[in-house]
Amino acid sequence: MSVDGHIADGSRSPHRIGSRADREHLDRRLADCDAVLMGASTLRAIGYALQIRDPGLLAARPERHGSRQPVQIVASLSGKLSDSMAFFAEPVPRWLVTVSSSAGAWQNRDHFDRVVTAGDDEVDWHDAMSQLAAGGIGRVCLAGGGDLVAGVLGQGLVDEIWMTVCPVLIGGRGAPTPVDGPDLLLGQLPAVSLVTAEQAGEELFLHYRVG
Repeated sequence: MSVDGHIADGSRSPHRIGSRADREHLDRRLADCDAVLMGASTLRAIGYALQIRDPGLLAARPERHGSRQPVQIVASLSGKLSDSMAFFAEPVPRWLVTVSSSAGAWQNRDHFDRVVTAGDDEVDWHDAMSQLAAGGIGRVCLAGGGDLVAGVLGQGLVDEIWMTVCPVLIGGRGAPTPVDGPDLLLGQLPAVSLVTAEQAGEELFLHYRVG
């Protein structure tokens, strides 16, 4: 995020604000996970899967996680995703998490390896995570956006937060933050405790434990 607490500008531009060191940091986080979960708005903004790029990290994955790349999970309430995105042409396992009213749009198509239905109008993340676990996914990297993070965090299902503070100011009332969603009173979300804080160049890498 930026120094003033935003993850993108008001137009949700996919422009990355992190450095190469930040991307390498992301690679290490992805390598520790069975799957990466992103919201449909984030996928529409970037258009591609969040894959591990480091050859050494890739080489170590299969024996620990069973797949070369983490499973790419998209969360979408509407199920309205363009199948022309590069995401659907990439050689990665893809799953969809959606609600019962939208599952039919993808149920009998081969774009996703699995469609997880959890909830009627809003995703029941306890149910969704149980289904992911039953499918062999134990550790999930929650990659945003802010609405998705707020939903999963609000249901008590986030254990750790990794945050890179980048030397840039974004500003703007409409610029998204790491945890968006409906307004909450102070203290409604769980407390966090700082585990580590490391500086690399002009960036600050923070690791928090939740709860």
